[in-house]
Amino acid sequence: MKEVISKSITRFSKGEYHEIKDEIAVETIITIWVNENLISSILCSPILERELAIGFLYTIGIINSFQEIEDIQTEGYNIRIALNFKIDLDFRLKNFQFINRIVTSGCGPPEYWLQMKKGKGLPRIESEMRIKMQDLFKAITDLNANSNIFRRTGATHAAGLYDASINRIIIAEDIGRHNAIDKIIGYALTHGINLDNKLLISTGRLTADIIFKSSKCSIPIVASMAAATDSGISAANATNTTLIGFVRGKKSNIYTNPFRIIHNE
Repeated sequence: MKEVISKSITRFSKGEYHEIKDEIAVETIITIWVNENLISSILCSPILERELAIGFLYTIGIINSFQEIEDIQTEGYNIRIALNFKIDLDFRLKNFQFINRIVTSGCGPPEYWLQMKKGKGLPRIESEMRIKMQDLFKAITDLNANSNIFRRTGATHAAGLYDASINRIIIAEDIGRHNAIDKIIGYALTHGINLDNKLLISTGRLTADIIFKSSKCSIPIVASMAAATDSGISAANATNTTLIGFVRGKKSNIYTNPFRIIHNE
């Protein structure tokens, strides 16, 4: 399925109407099954769908590693994942509160959100990774330049994964900011990439559920062109994550744990 299609539209510009062709972002839906259990249906962009499914399952605790997966099959809109028979899936599903739910935003039961805000049950990040501020600006520039679907349509979020030398590992785009990050995580899991010394950049706002995902993978530095909310800052403090927002031009807001940012020389 194409990520972008062309549609006829009427554009109003400078007091005049024009009939033109415009590029439009495509939406699709995937339904994730694990050992024949329906886990969730997710509205998403039709790219890196397998990585999205794997990243989603990891961050919600259905899988603890890529090695637990025995098989992955795609059948139309369905992604069917078979786990190792030794895994007690019933036990893991007891803690999963989103079965058969359409995931379109960071919504969920109040108690789940409060736990995320407090960082309850999440690891404390002990990574000693440090980066220079000018390197962060370099990564943001790279993400902007290579967010191809957004540049064509203006309708997607993007996330990028970089090492300490700001070598790009992958950029993922999606109509949902959570999905873009799950795609990054799923890609890292399938390729055996260690995340405790990586920089994660997003174009979306930095909320507690984003830190929930990043800290599950021990990512030490999370940054965005957008702002952080109070829940994101609380979760970042609880998990010892360095959280940076409003990274634009030559400015940024370091909300938590600035010790990982090297002052420019």
